[in-house]
Amino acid sequence: MTRCLCFFLITLLIGFCLPTKIFSQKTTSSFIKGIWMTHNEKAQIKIFRKKNRYYGKIVWLKNPKDSLGQKITDRNNPKENLRNQPLIGLQILNAITFENESWKNGTIYDPENGKSYSLSIRRKGRDIELRGYSGGSNIGRIQIWTRFR
Repeated sequence: MTRCLCFFLITLLIGFCLPTKIFSQKTTSSFIKGIWMTHNEKAQIKIFRKKNRYYGKIVWLKNPKDSLGQKITDRNNPKENLRNQPLIGLQILNAITFENESWKNGTIYDPENGKSYSLSIRRKGRDIELRGYSGGSNIGRIQIWTRFR
């Protein structure tokens, strides 16, 4: 009887504790590291850590060449001397910090218009939600990126 009661209590304890461990998704800072497919599936971004900050660079483009067969470059960069650099390898996420289960205080560069925006990122299940904004964080654009690797 005592053995049966012990088995029941252990089973009950495991039954209550295990789902909490499995279903809780406490976000760690390293969750963001890896390769992410952008919302429109036109690019993959590798996010990496350097010192205590996170950065991201373009590692793949769906269409890496223009209609003339030339590598696509950062042609909209406000700095004229940077307009010939290829988009593949271009760092577009900068100086992001991790705080309270989200990533903040960074910037994202949009090569389609040559502008940089303030950035915050949070985990959405297996994906990440990026919010780029200028001025207040209430006004801006949201994108969901999916983990590629």
